[in-house]
Amino acid sequence: MSFPTKPASERKTIGVFASQVGRAWGAEFMAGITAAAEANNVNLVHFIGGRLNPQVSTDKPEPSFGLYDLAKPDQFDGLILTSDIAYGVSPADLKTFSAIYGSIPTVTQSVYLQNVTMFVPDNSAGMRAAVRHLIEEHGYKRIAFICGIPGQVDAEQRFQAYKDELAAHDLRYDEDLVVDGDFIVESGRDAVYALLDERKLRF
Repeated sequence: MSFPTKPASERKTIGVFASQVGRAWGAEFMAGITAAAEANNVNLVHFIGGRLNPQVSTDKPEPSFGLYDLAKPDQFDGLILTSDIAYGVSPADLKTFSAIYGSIPTVTQSVYLQNVTMFVPDNSAGMRAAVRHLIEEHGYKRIAFICGIPGQVDAEQRFQAYKDELAAHDLRYDEDLVVDGDFIVESGRDAVYALLDERKLRF
């Protein structure tokens, strides 16, 4: 079923803030948002500016958030914030950033902001399915895990799901198989180095 398309000037406009889109997750996420925007006849404006990194100068009382400063509150009817813009950002800086946009309706993915709607993917089911596959289909018993950022919703839920699935199969949780990470490629390389070279583990 097709719907009449309004001129761009008559549509609602949604701003989308994301750290990057180069990863598979980012590309799929943006594709889903774009499809929803087309179906609902709204404009999208993407701001791909890395994680929020406020810069303070002596001649300006408010911090600068880099590229995101281009997104003026009066330009948008709503905002979408992806989780990766908030990795490692303090609650205070998130609050300052959110205050810029006042009462504009905002939805975040796994980013807690007061008075803002947050949706969280089904991290538990996905992680448990992945661990269960390695155990039941491949017979693996020693499964390493690279954690995400401490305190981040997705990271905490996935780590708990990993431990829960090990317990469901009567497999011992081994701290030596767990390494810190922060969702970026470099931390994955560092984690493998820690497991194989520093801890001398063999699989």
